[in-house]
Amino acid sequence: MLRRLIRGTSRKEQADVSWKKEPFTGQGSVIWPGGSKYVGEWRDNYPHGKGAYTWFDGSKYEGYWQNGVPHGRGKYTSSDGVVYDDEWRAGRYIGDLDSISAMSSAFTPAKAEAPAEMDRDYLTSEREKKADRKEREKAKSTEQEESVAGTEGGEEAAVQGIAELEARLAEETRARQDAEIEAQIKEVAILKAELEARAHAEETERLVAELKARDEAHARTRELAEERLKAEEEARRKAETEVRAQAEEIDRLMAELKARDEAHARIRKQAEERLREEEEDRAKGEETERLVAELKARDEA
Repeated sequence: MLRRLIRGTSRKEQADVSWKKEPFTGQGSVIWPGGSKYVGEWRDNYPHGKGAYTWFDGSKYEGYWQNGVPHGRGKYTSSDGVVYDDEWRAGRYIGDLDSISAMSSAFTPAKAEAPAEMDRDYLTSEREKKADRKEREKAKSTEQEESVAGTEGGEEAAVQGIAELEARLAEETRARQDAEIEAQIKEVAILKAELEARAHAEETERLVAELKARDEAHARTRELAEERLKAEEEARRKAETEVRAQAEEIDRLMAELKARDEAHARIRKQAEERLREEEEDRAKGEETERLVAELKARDEA
């Protein structure tokens, strides 16, 4: 809400801030178009720490803030001059009972309850401002009449103030319990998110380890396959060399056999020619002997 008030819903409503980057933390100031301003410490774009807020009508709060509301020791001075200098809690005044009863008529708590309400008055119409002033004057006169009424009225106001204080304390207790429950829920959600993140991280690590192991297995398989292919290639080359050597040996043996067959053929041919010549010589010898025998027989005859 404070950030929306600082930026404004239009260019005319934009506040003048003393910083450039958001969210802002440190010492700074804001001046709203209606004239209200805050000067002091900030945390994440909210008044936090020691600071002073001045309303357009002159009312002023000086003291400590927490998350955009008065919290701790502080002094509020209304435009009518009424001063409340005591402890504040979560944007509400928790001083003595007399101050509480006086505050109900002279001080509008909405001004100090939240930064979202700080500068709302400058946007209201003149009629609403006049009605507010009349109501304050009427409340002030009523307060004066009640103070004159006597002790009984004061006691009733004190009892009423105590009842209001008890109701406010009960409301604060419920709010604190709700805040504690909400904080526990947030803590459980944070723990759940951390567990989920841790489980996600473990799952991621497991998947990364599996991928790494798979890559290593693939690398080993590839190395084994390459080694096997290399061995097979060497065996193939060796086999080719052996086959080539065997083929050369076979060619050599075939050449030797061919040469031997040719030599045998020549020898057989020579032997046949020699046998034929011998046969012819024997036939010639027999023919010669026959002729000699015939001549001898003829001579004898």
